[in-house]
Amino acid sequence: MYALTLGDMTWDGYWYTNNYALPQYIVEMNKINAMVFNTMGNHDNDPKFYEDWGAEDKFRDVLGPTYYSFNIGKVHYIVLDNIEYINAGDARNYNTKIVADQIEWLKKDLATITDKDTPIVIAMHAHLHTNPILNTSGAETTGYRISNAQDFVNTLNGFNTVHVLTGHTHINYNVETAATPHIMEHNTAAICATWWWTGNAGYAGNHICKDGAPGGYGIWAIDGRDLKWGYKSIGEHADYQFRAYDLNQVHLTKDKYAPILSLQVI
Repeated sequence: MYALTLGDMTWDGYWYTNNYALPQYIVEMNKINAMVFNTMGNHDNDPKFYEDWGAEDKFRDVLGPTYYSFNIGKVHYIVLDNIEYINAGDARNYNTKIVADQIEWLKKDLATITDKDTPIVIAMHAHLHTNPILNTSGAETTGYRISNAQDFVNTLNGFNTVHVLTGHTHINYNVETAATPHIMEHNTAAICATWWWTGNAGYAGNHICKDGAPGGYGIWAIDGRDLKWGYKSIGEHADYQFRAYDLNQVHLTKDKYAPILSLQVI
């Protein structure tokens, strides 16, 4: 069994105020009996730096490179850093972008794979596609979230099976498009759910994500080149999917149940 994180293992706002940064994360992860491969998220940057490379130094010191690849069985895995940290005026802001050096490295990495039927699994923090919506005709539509997404997608031409695993949104959705039928994105909700809301009093212990999904994680079962996946809610059986309520029996008030939007952090 292996574990693959999708970024934001820490929250940069707590690195110095609460003394919880990547070294403390390592202490927690050492409690599980699995090899862990880590992906860098926007909140895993050091907020004392005002440019991308320096802000990543602590990640490299504690966890290793911010982008890399490896093989397990018949699957090729790639981990990318698609956060370009800016932190202008201590705002902790960033661009969602795979910088040019990484794109060139990715091309060289993929060039080593001669069998184009090899399954490719790519992990990165920010989502490749926006959350799909229905247009006025009832058709599902989506767009790219990463500023240079087309450069990234072009590197994957010729491969038949590519799964892109992303996080960041704290919701669950999958994306397949007619333009790139060989690529499927799995945007997976968070094990921390919406801690900045539901961690407060008044939520009746509901550990839920922004789309209402219970906090949880993805489970992948891989047999050779056969990949199967699903979402596992914390503390529930694997076939647990959602809760339903009879709204005739529910009384909701804004003051008691509406989240405080100013607390939202992504």
